[in-house]
Amino acid sequence: METKTKRSKDQNTAILAERFGVADSKGREIGGHAQTFEVDFSIIPEAEFTGSYYTQEPGHYFGFRPSATRNGRCFGALQRVQLFLTAGARDAAVEKYFRNARKRAEKTAAAAVSTAVKSGHPASVACEECHASAGEDCILGANRPGRKLAYHPSRVEAAAK
Repeated sequence: METKTKRSKDQNTAILAERFGVADSKGREIGGHAQTFEVDFSIIPEAEFTGSYYTQEPGHYFGFRPSATRNGRCFGALQRVQLFLTAGARDAAVEKYFRNARKRAEKTAAAAVSTAVKSGHPASVACEECHASAGEDCILGANRPGRKLAYHPSRVEAAAK
């Protein structure tokens, strides 16, 4: 029979955020966000049982909630909360999350540059200053008001080679 537990409020919360300095195909800067916390799970006495419960074993846990970001704001589907028995294990998982998120961001940015170069849109990955007078919409949206890209024409030339 599974243990029915209740969860305490998150304690010792902290937010870790990192911007990776690259942009997606719409010109949004890609980054990552992780909220770290501590939480306790305790057994629910039968007299207090109301129907809702967790199946986590009773104890003190260290957790984090990862999330992708675009332009510094949370983006996309929520990811699962991850719980660990030690702060060290949680910190290692957070480091791994950011390391893998950076790799994904770099692949996403490289794909955006490659698509722009193949499309024949010469100004599509230039910085906003290079783009200001462009009369047509760029596929990355860099010439729309308020949009800035992490790319510069020198990176496009390197990607095309």
